[in-house]
Amino acid sequence: MFKLKKTLSRLTSPFALILLVAVAPFAVTQETIIHHFFAGANNGSLPGGGLAVDGNGTLYGVTEEGGDISCPYHTRGCGIVYRLTPPVEGSSGWNFTILYSFTGLSDGGVPLGNLFVDSAAGVLYGTTDLGGNANGGVVYSLTLGNPGTETVLYNFQGPEGSGPAAGVTLHNGALYGTTANGTPQHLGSLYRLVPTGSAWQEQTLYIFGDESSNGQSLSTPVFDSSGNLYGTTVGDLNGGTVYKASPPSAGGTTWTFSTIYVFKNSADGTGPGPYLNIDASGALYGSVGEGPDGHGAVFKLTPPSSGTGPWTYSLLYSFTDGQDGGGPNSGFVFDSQGNLYGTTAEGGNSLCSGVGCGVVFELTPPSSPDGAWTEKTLYAFTGNSDGAQPEYNLALQGGNLYGVTSFGDLNNSGIAFQVKP
Repeated sequence: MFKLKKTLSRLTSPFALILLVAVAPFAVTQETIIHHFFAGANNGSLPGGGLAVDGNGTLYGVTEEGGDISCPYHTRGCGIVYRLTPPVEGSSGWNFTILYSFTGLSDGGVPLGNLFVDSAAGVLYGTTDLGGNANGGVVYSLTLGNPGTETVLYNFQGPEGSGPAAGVTLHNGALYGTTANGTPQHLGSLYRLVPTGSAWQEQTLYIFGDESSNGQSLSTPVFDSSGNLYGTTVGDLNGGTVYKASPPSAGGTTWTFSTIYVFKNSADGTGPGPYLNIDASGALYGSVGEGPDGHGAVFKLTPPSSGTGPWTYSLLYSFTDGQDGGGPNSGFVFDSQGNLYGTTAEGGNSLCSGVGCGVVFELTPPSSPDGAWTEKTLYAFTGNSDGAQPEYNLALQGGNLYGVTSFGDLNNSGIAFQVKP
């Protein structure tokens, strides 16, 4: 089985190398556990993606296991889509609801990646790593009922790709995503699904080639204001890349694929994570699993001012695997002040077999253009009831951060948590 969390842990252009290592004192922010996961028909186990939030503050996510225990892959179930409803006045806690339990058959199995919430339509979109007509995974929609109604939008079966384990992005009515394998090169594809009446038509935008060129993409696409798409790749023969796919001009059908940055060495990092963020200026933010200090980093890519030419790389922060954390793999969320929030899967302490159980961190931008971003650890996990290895994106709602841990708790099945910055 393709395990996104396991795989993800591991055009040359001039760049501005800014090694910024300002670290604020270790913080004592408190964590609130809002749900304990465990394997079983009435719960989920091992979160397979971050939390998505709707306009009402309701959270949605997936787990790799749990739910229907007749699953052909796992004795602990084929995974679920769940909802966490915030407390109402007079109630004591969050309400956990299983919206859908996968069977591992034609409906898909082992959901992975972040969900996309279309609040206006009352629909969630997501992906499964396995299941479907050819066991190559599916893209599905799920209505927000209780329970929800699942519809398989597309079955992957090759050679267009298989294992769509990174979730999808809805843009101008179409869904965009990547597959991890299934192509002739076994490195996956970049695709889009377009609604055509009662069905969705798949269009392969790009087939990823040999690992010496652009590697394998496990990325969730992001878009700029012009409709260009961005993602990352990882490979054994290079340090990974950031790519851009531009839509066809009027009347055309072919997207233009280009590599905008190649990670080369320990100075700029290697192994970019699957999630990018984009700001109003078009700059991209992401993480690498290994940075100058060997424990990952946060970077920024600034587009050329003229619209053509090389992008400029800036290193915003390099983790030390100490109290500040190590091994970032998630995307980020920004608040209205420009502060960046994310997670690391390691560091924070010497627990969890000595590598640390991971942290929730904040990066504060500098007050001057040549200043340093300041890192502050908001919470360090212990691997006990508070969870361990927060590998996925955070959600920011009502001034609070919400996320999941992949492991930890009494059943080692993960938790959903709240941290207030």
